[in-house]
Amino acid sequence: MPIEGTLSLAWVNWNVSAPPRYQLLFSRYANPRDGALQPLEIIGDPALENYLVKQLGFTTETAKRWMDRVHRERNAVLIHNVIMLDECLAEYEPPNTDKAAGA
Repeated sequence: MPIEGTLSLAWVNWNVSAPPRYQLLFSRYANPRDGALQPLEIIGDPALENYLVKQLGFTTETAKRWMDRVHRERNAVLIHNVIMLDECLAEYEPPNTDKAAGA
């Protein structure tokens, strides 16, 4: 089931000479009290562009425009009205500690 929300896209290591590391955080509009979602880390421009295009359905041009903006601002940018499918949303869910403990 698609969920609508805001995607925060931050370039977290802009001040070092290393492959760019991005942190993405999705905030749902519906049921925001269901708990915090875990940030998703993506390393490298090709991986970020691939995620935005193939997982979230952005056009290549739109993905590059958001990437250019985060590079220019060196800060988090908010992308409103993003539709996240369940399989993508699962990447942001906190790990189930009961399963990890063998319960």
